Amino acid sequence: MTQKPNILFILVDQTRMPPPQSNLTSQVAQINQVLSFDPSLEADNPFIKFFPAFERLRRHSVRLANHQIAAAACVPSRSALFTGQYSVRTGVTQTVGMFKQSYDPGFPWLPNNQVPTVGDWFRAAGYSTHFFGRHDFTTPPAPSLEEWGFSNWSQSWPSSQGGGPGNLGVFRDIGFVDVTNTWMNQKALGYETNVRNIHNSTNATTAQTPWFAVASFVNPHDITGWPLPWFGGIQAVNGLPESATQDEVFKAIGKLLAQPAKIPTADELSMPPPGGTYQVNLNPDGFPQENGILPTNWNCDLATKPSCQLEASYKISQGFLSTAPSQMQPFMSFWPYKSTHNPHGWLTAHLQAYIYMQYLVNLEIDKVLTNLEMNGTLANTIIIFTSDHGELGGAHGGQIEKWHNAYRETIHVPLMVSSPLVNQEESIMRDLPMVTSHIDLVPTLLGLAGYDKSAQAQLEKLILGHKVYPLVGRDLSPLIYGQNDSETCDTNAGVLFVTDDEITLPTDTSNLPSSFVDYLKIVNAAIAAGQQATTEGSIVQPNSIKAYVEKDWKLALYWDQHGEAQHQWEMYYLKGDPEENINLLNWSEGLPILKPERMNPSWGLSIDDLTAALARLRLCLEESLTRAGYQGSAESTRLKRNEPTLSQFNYNLP
Repeated sequence: MTQKPNILFILVDQTRMPPPQSNLTSQVAQINQVLSFDPSLEADNPFIKFFPAFERLRRHSVRLANHQIAAAACVPSRSALFTGQYSVRTGVTQTVGMFKQSYDPGFPWLPNNQVPTVGDWFRAAGYSTHFFGRHDFTTPPAPSLEEWGFSNWSQSWPSSQGGGPGNLGVFRDIGFVDVTNTWMNQKALGYETNVRNIHNSTNATTAQTPWFAVASFVNPHDITGWPLPWFGGIQAVNGLPESATQDEVFKAIGKLLAQPAKIPTADELSMPPPGGTYQVNLNPDGFPQENGILPTNWNCDLATKPSCQLEASYKISQGFLSTAPSQMQPFMSFWPYKSTHNPHGWLTAHLQAYIYMQYLVNLEIDKVLTNLEMNGTLANTIIIFTSDHGELGGAHGGQIEKWHNAYRETIHVPLMVSSPLVNQEESIMRDLPMVTSHIDLVPTLLGLAGYDKSAQAQLEKLILGHKVYPLVGRDLSPLIYGQNDSETCDTNAGVLFVTDDEITLPTDTSNLPSSFVDYLKIVNAAIAAGQQATTEGSIVQPNSIKAYVEKDWKLALYWDQHGEAQHQWEMYYLKGDPEENINLLNWSEGLPILKPERMNPSWGLSIDDLTAALARLRLCLEESLTRAGYQGSAESTRLKRNEPTLSQFNYNLP
């Protein structure tokens, strides 16, 4: 490789790999073929036209078919993805939102002087490094990510986390495209040589510095703001006069949302953002409403699953409800969806809105990819596309969002690499079946740029002002380039997933938010009304997870980071139970207990097979935690880390 390739890393928020599902309609199956980058996609699939970016990413492509996130949710996942390290070394365990604020002094953001980011690594390699869009791994005191290894982020400031309708992806992603394409075109036009140094030719240079750039989009994360503030903020409430009072607006929205909401109709325009005039065409191609169907496990009782899952199926929505304006809450009878008169209808509406938002962001990503081709940069650019995590979408007992589970819907995400440099065949995708992880991305990206393991060791010496640990993940670049690499092509090898994110719990240093008091009252009222198996306060312990994921098996340990509740367990035979319905474990005094009577006879497994699988998976989990840098074994009651702690508060309700 004589000329270093440019690398464009495209990141979206909350896009899952469509999970296996036994009850799909033909239309939804065709849509899922597109969303999963299925290599067997038929040429006449009528839904590829709605996803132009995905169509482009299929060209000259390599698919990592079984790619898992390393942590959840947004902030921990991005910190792991961009550093190649788990929370034991980054200190990042929590996500901003609900009862945690970005300005909370105790919030565990990624420090600027701890582990280096992929931007720091590529700067050491002589690349220019750039970040556009949503970052969500730190909160810099100034609108700059220079201390985290990236230039140009000031044009995307501030972060798009929260802030009302004007800060949703439907608006912010348009701006992120503009700043990405403007910078990219300046590079392609030789702006440094031809414009900035026009009066000082001695400073001009025609040498082309390779670049590493992140283009990070919000959607389909807008599902977190659906149906509110989406309705009344993005989608208009018809029939309201301009002179309507706020109370009249709230009542109209409440009336509209008395039934499951629909996605925008063809060519429906958005409301303009606050203080702006731009009206976005919300459905320029007539994307269909019937784009998703709930899996059969949408209403399973979760009796054999860790207890935090049942609580999460109610309390996450109740947390969202508590953060809404108090005068709006009486009209928000749709949260939790499970408690409505039509849970199937509302969960279906949620899923279909979520898939619609994947269509919406595809239109914006396509503008970047089209521009990359038009400005002559594509031939020497490797494009990587992935997501920070997935979305439950009503599966597994009506759960939504991404907390307190290790199901496919949450941790299995698409990852595509697209470039003639990795696959000269434009229309023949190469498909890699082994289980891979976000923790592999930093070494893999460096490998794609020509820096193998020994070269990466030399780069470590050039990274100053950080704690540089050995990268935990594997360099998958030989496989992506089509080389035979026995070290990384083991289809039976597994990966580690970790989450300690407690979304319904404030940090120790936060001021008592009134919304948390509202949340406690909402939960207590639901308990009084007979809400199923719900405890007072935040989501019940244990709710932190350490999981080991293989192609055919998954083991998940649920533990209490506060050291009080006993462990709970899950184990799935993914080959026979791809929808993860049958937990093969129970637990007693924190230890896993096999439940062979739950096995399906068609699997052809014996009790000995099950016993051996559990023993091997427990050992693999412990070994993977050790490699990641965690102290103690997988079954320690508490792992030692230097990070702010969280605690259950005893709030006195008025």
